[in-house]
Amino acid sequence: MKRAITIVAVLMLSGVLSTLRAESQAQGDDSKDESGKQVQKTVTVKKDGNTVTRDATTTLPNGKTVTRHGTATKDGDTMHRESTTTGPNGKTIQKDVTVKKDGNTVTRDATTTGPNGRKVTRHTTTTRDGETVKSKSAHSGQDRKGAKGRKPARPRHAPRQ
Repeated sequence: MKRAITIVAVLMLSGVLSTLRAESQAQGDDSKDESGKQVQKTVTVKKDGNTVTRDATTTLPNGKTVTRHGTATKDGDTMHRESTTTGPNGKTIQKDVTVKKDGNTVTRDATTTGPNGRKVTRHTTTTRDGETVKSKSAHSGQDRKGAKGRKPARPRHAPRQ
């Protein structure tokens, strides 16, 4: 009996703490970076039917800001998310993700567009058959030389003993 009461008390406490954390994030959460300078983050979340919109602004210690605007929409067995992040230098990154569920198969298509217009796409299919889960993934948009025109570094191996 005491164990059941203890478990219920822990669950209630964790629920209260998660509610308080969610409220502090929704109102804006101030914290300090490694140097002890103030970093401020303000988050606004709105729900309208099957669409959730989230706007976040982070002010860095040097006064520059990072903003993120995202929407998520659910329509039946399909979930669509779009987000745009603008860095302190004004450059943006856009991400577009669609997830579809059809029986025991989930398909996820994601496209990320970087600040220089380069796109990376990823297609993932996950299938569950009883206790077995199989996932297959493919991506495109990255060239062999990487973002700066250099060949990727050779993998480093652990020293032999």
